[in-house]
Amino acid sequence: MRKYLSHGAGVDSTALMLLLLNEDPKFESVFIDHGGDYPETYEYVDYLIEKGYEITVLKPSVIAKEVRYDNIYDYFWHYKSVPFRNYRICTDKFKIQTFNKYVEKPCIVYLGYDWSEYDRARKPKTKSPKSIEYQYPLVEKRINRSQCKKIIRDHNLKVPRKSGCWFCPFQKLSDWKKLRDNYPELFKKAMAMEDRAFSARGKMGFLRKGKLSRLCPSGVQGLDGQAAYHEVVLSASRRPRASSTTRRRRQENKLTRYLEAESNG
Repeated sequence: MRKYLSHGAGVDSTALMLLLLNEDPKFESVFIDHGGDYPETYEYVDYLIEKGYEITVLKPSVIAKEVRYDNIYDYFWHYKSVPFRNYRICTDKFKIQTFNKYVEKPCIVYLGYDWSEYDRARKPKTKSPKSIEYQYPLVEKRINRSQCKKIIRDHNLKVPRKSGCWFCPFQKLSDWKKLRDNYPELFKKAMAMEDRAFSARGKMGFLRKGKLSRLCPSGVQGLDGQAAYHEVVLSASRRPRASSTTRRRRQENKLTRYLEAESNG
């Protein structure tokens, strides 16, 4: 039976790759390049490959309305939306489906959840094929994140940044501020995506309250004047309505059904 590692190029999956190479080297490490990761993540994949580690890099191929997308940002831009929390369509379409199409079934897939994610590992993966068996070696060995970092350092490798999309809706406010300060061009792309979603669909943004533009006081690196401009866009697109988490979820559910219909049709 073939064995694969779902490699996100973060701390946990990198530590797991190193452990597996010592214990069970007959596996293939697979990284999905969906275009939404931080620049350092792609640099780290290249770094590992240059160090001699074998990593298969896949590009997604998501077809919606006869248009093929290999970049997650372009997909949401086309549909005038932002990723949303109650249905992780980005993870499903651009990561899981791409990975599942590639692997030779039946197979074993190693996932890099550390001990702190024990509850996450216990949840059944209802949408995954029964021919894929998921295993969680870090959880089984009770290895936490600090220990994962030590494993990486013990192999004389740099510790990677936390993996994840730079426009992930699950980011904390502090993460958005770091994106604003450290990657102003990416932050402006996130604001542009959010403005496009607001203009087309009303209140649908990244933050629970307000828009990303409220994080842009005058004088922030490369973002001078952006706050005033985006507030004008917000005023033009705002409709008289009460703020409601329930209404937001209804909007997201409606858009989810629409995107699924577009992808399947």
